Amino acid sequence: MKGKKFFKKAEIKAIICRNIDDKITSFSFKINANGTYEVFTNFGNQIKEFIGNSIGWISFESNSPFLSEYYITENGKGVVGADYLF
Repeated sequence: MKGKKFFKKAEIKAIICRNIDDKITSFSFKINANGTYEVFTNFGNQIKEFIGNSIGWISFESNSPFLSEYYITENGKGVVGADYLF
């Protein structure tokens, strides 16, 4: 198995939904094997513009079975909640 590459980048599709009218938007990105990706650092303005003053949520689809998700909810006055998904 000389030279065989076992790890590859994960292809991620993020789907953002907003509560006010049930509209969705999405964007895609890649994560290196054993890497991390800060969604709000890279897409924060796009997400804020889409959500506006509404409530929203984000979900992820991946071609990798090894994706873990963490989230923190805040409302500008402090953290409301946090959790993780596997």
